Amino acid sequence: MDKDSKNKSKNKNSPVTIKDIARMAGVSITTVSHALSGERYVKEETRQKILKIIKDNNYKPNIIARSLSKKTTRILGVILPDINNYIYTKILKGIEEETAREDYILIISSTYFDDNVETNQIERLNTLFVDGLLFIGGTKDIKHIIKANVRDLPVVLVRRPVEDSGYPKILVDNKKAIIEAVNFLLDLGHEKIGYIGGVDDQDKISIDKYNGYIKGLENNKIRPDSKNIFLKKGIMQDSHKESYDMINNYLKTNNKIDMTALICKTDYIALGALDAFQRNNLVIPGDLSILGFGNLDISEHSNPKLSTISIPFEQMGNTAAKILIESITNKKVKKETILFDTTILQRKSTQKLRMSFKS
Repeated sequence: MDKDSKNKSKNKNSPVTIKDIARMAGVSITTVSHALSGERYVKEETRQKILKIIKDNNYKPNIIARSLSKKTTRILGVILPDINNYIYTKILKGIEEETAREDYILIISSTYFDDNVETNQIERLNTLFVDGLLFIGGTKDIKHIIKANVRDLPVVLVRRPVEDSGYPKILVDNKKAIIEAVNFLLDLGHEKIGYIGGVDDQDKISIDKYNGYIKGLENNKIRPDSKNIFLKKGIMQDSHKESYDMINNYLKTNNKIDMTALICKTDYIALGALDAFQRNNLVIPGDLSILGFGNLDISEHSNPKLSTISIPFEQMGNTAAKILIESITNKKVKKETILFDTTILQRKSTQKLRMSFKS
């Protein structure tokens, strides 16, 4: 094979560059760049010629190189504990809708609640010159985030209630939501109200929910009953199974239940508890009303359909993305906290308490 054939073969297999486009169009590289970006005037006839050559040769601009020259990549980093968690994916959907609309690309990383992993992810995203960072969930400690954010990128925290973070936060008031849940059940005639969930020192949401339960009872002069409180210390890795086991063990050691309603930290926990009660021949809501938290899609498909506290996860994600993009565009960070309201959805797993009287 002669030298010219080798070059032709090499050129055929090599990706087309902006320099190639300029040569074929008979213009400068700068003119091609302006035709693509629209930042400078290019004659319409020349622009159309360039665009046709680009289309015919399937030219793909080097986004990173082009973006770095403008000191922006239109790439955002999203860091969350576990992408398999349905709550995080609902928030992520809201983020994606807004970022796609604004022509941003997302790079998503999972930390599994490990601050060291989170630090490594931030450092890796910095090497990709992302324009901003979104954190969904995670621990209440963010000192490592501030330290690792060497480029001082705009940051927005979603569902991560950290005090004095210096970053915008998108949250719901979990304590208030559970207080309202207690009041909801009291209005249905329930006073013996239990609670089930995990409590972790690094997870303020779990602490706020449990404190909301205690405060809701205290507001109504009801003393919490320890035998009706089911808590796992730390993060629940398989919340459906773990709540099922807690309730199943409780029923094995008690001849009867001494509560008429149960508030659950999440819908998955509620469904695990529901399964355990039903397998032990208890009727929901006849023997016990159950209230979940989250309004995940699965809550509508249980039997009975789960009453729950609805959270606008997608809207939270959408708002977080808007705030981050605004911070990037305007170079101004609004250190605000936006609280979204929750709504109690009464379905079939809760009902008004029916009092029975013996003659």
